[in-house]
Amino acid sequence: MSKRTYFAVAASLAISGAVAVAAAAQAAPSRGIAYDQVLRQIMGTTAPPPDSFAADAARIAALPPMSSVPLPTAPGTNAALGVLSMLPLVGGIAAVANQASQLAYGAALEAAETKFTALGRESTAAGRMVHVSFYGDWTRLDQGSVRALIVKPDQNVWIALDLVKKKYRQRRIGPHPAASGETYVVSTDDVAATVLESPATESLGSATIAGWPARGYRTTATFTLPQTSGLCARGRHELVEVEYVADLPDPESKLGPALSASQIVGEACGPKALGSHREPGRLVLFRSTALTGGLGGDFVSVLERGNIHALNAADAAIFSVPPGFVEEN
Repeated sequence: MSKRTYFAVAASLAISGAVAVAAAAQAAPSRGIAYDQVLRQIMGTTAPPPDSFAADAARIAALPPMSSVPLPTAPGTNAALGVLSMLPLVGGIAAVANQASQLAYGAALEAAETKFTALGRESTAAGRMVHVSFYGDWTRLDQGSVRALIVKPDQNVWIALDLVKKKYRQRRIGPHPAASGETYVVSTDDVAATVLESPATESLGSATIAGWPARGYRTTATFTLPQTSGLCARGRHELVEVEYVADLPDPESKLGPALSASQIVGEACGPKALGSHREPGRLVLFRSTALTGGLGGDFVSVLERGNIHALNAADAAIFSVPPGFVEEN
């Protein structure tokens, strides 16, 4: 994988992560639900099978943390060798010893950098796991056992939790905007695409995804862009999207019609929401969007959800600062 491809994929995952956080700030679900969510970016156009959540979740869990790559300690100047270096007969030996120490440090640093980069690429390929919880209009996003974000629009507040240090930061946010009824808003900064072949959608029938019955769809489209837009390069693109939707309410979107051709193209090049493209308002259990002509080459964006369960009044406590946490200014 080239550096350009690696950074393009990393940027795409960052965009997907931002989508999840933005959705949390605007969500207004009518009931409680929680699930684990995996966002992946795969180079090439081969998408994973629809029911891959368990395998992908296990892959992410098995990854060592980035902190597992130790950095070598920089060598200091050896005082004894410094004194010896002033003696004519041993000065050369002392200089060589110090030089060898510096070379050894350089080699160790390069090895650590190689391991760090390899682990970063492996983490990017595996994707990101987030646990998402909704209750009323409250939202909580957990990234493993490290950090969490709680958003409470009715109280105009968000709370960032450091689950390791047991500290929290609390900030006021603006009033929760009234729902506009529009599930997707196309930015005026988007580049207009020329759709060569209108999206064609076929039914894939029913399947069991993450333990839930779901309906499948495959959508194909071809379009061109006059210039770079989001993750898409200038030129011709072919899109193949597979989506499985369950009869579960999506707390982040309202019921509505399927996306238009321009919205499908916009979501492929620059994701803005995680709601269903075929049945807005219903929960997506799996979606893969394969696209040719990305900035780093052909790629597949993947959304997977699993461990879905309902929340009730007894779960409301997880949307508050846990006992024993100290506020951090």
